[in-house]
Amino acid sequence: MSETARTPEQELASQLQSLESTYQSLQSDIMLVSVKDSIEDMQTKAIHLSQSVKSIRDKGYVFENDLEKRCNSLRKQWISLKPSIQRELTQQVNTLAADVKRLDAQMLRTRSSSRNTQLGLKLVKETEAAVKGLEGKAEAASSSVRGMYDSLENQISKLESHLNQIDWGLNEAAESSFDWLALEGLVRAVKAEWVRGKKDKVEGVLYLTDQRLMYERKEEVATKKVLFIATEKELVQQAELEIAVKQVDKASAKKEGFMKHEDHLYLDLAAGAPTDAVHFHIDGQDCEEWAHLIRRASEGELDCQRITPISDEEVDRLRNAPTKCPSCGATITAPILRGQIEFSCDYCGAVSRF
Repeated sequence: MSETARTPEQELASQLQSLESTYQSLQSDIMLVSVKDSIEDMQTKAIHLSQSVKSIRDKGYVFENDLEKRCNSLRKQWISLKPSIQRELTQQVNTLAADVKRLDAQMLRTRSSSRNTQLGLKLVKETEAAVKGLEGKAEAASSSVRGMYDSLENQISKLESHLNQIDWGLNEAAESSFDWLALEGLVRAVKAEWVRGKKDKVEGVLYLTDQRLMYERKEEVATKKVLFIATEKELVQQAELEIAVKQVDKASAKKEGFMKHEDHLYLDLAAGAPTDAVHFHIDGQDCEEWAHLIRRASEGELDCQRITPISDEEVDRLRNAPTKCPSCGATITAPILRGQIEFSCDYCGAVSRF
């Protein structure tokens, strides 16, 4: 059955309803509400950056000794820029308000034409063009204001995201099953799969410190199933792998999967490491950045970014660390790490303190 054609009166009523809906939705754009919200959000972020840095310092983050300076610089830039942004915002809103008054009058005439179908359809078409024109002006006004701070907004948002990543990692580390060495500082943590084979994958958290790369299994496993559906689960959390960063010969990053959206990390390890190579599929962070951080940690480049330097006493202690087992004389192959006070011999199993 073919659709029944609408009468001119019905067509006018339909177009008036559509016009009213478009005009009402335009109100927040005319007032630049989204821009105002963005400015308020920027204000909050700029103020809270320093508080976020203090929080991660209190939790033990000792790297990036310029973080406080960077946060303070961004906050000052925002304070300096905000008055001119507010002036531009007010000017743009006032300009749009004048256009709104004229459009309000045109909308009133259009609504009053509902009894004159021919005139009404003509006025609707004219008013639709006016509404579309005002939409364009509102978009241009929004772009004009946002253009004044979008670069600074990107910098603030990027730093905020960075601080959030560090904070998450510190919280995970505090709940982990690892024993942390004295003077060992967490650099980063990320959710990751340890890919041990095509059908052998473990979910957990990958930790990078200035001394070690560590992986902890942390996943929920089904303890009871009904018709193949898990009805009961438990959290399995256990340390799986520890590698001294000095044992990483090569750290490679690779984008894989559909549209190359997956971040994968491949590590080739030196003799004496628990395994020859490891492969991690990391979630939510960039594999290139991780590979770069691992290389810097293995080369000792992160030490210069500490908020407090490593003492000369500790440097001397490591320099004079034993190279042979006191019990059997076998060569110690595993690196002795900063803050480590005992080691075990791979040959005889004896545990020695130094």
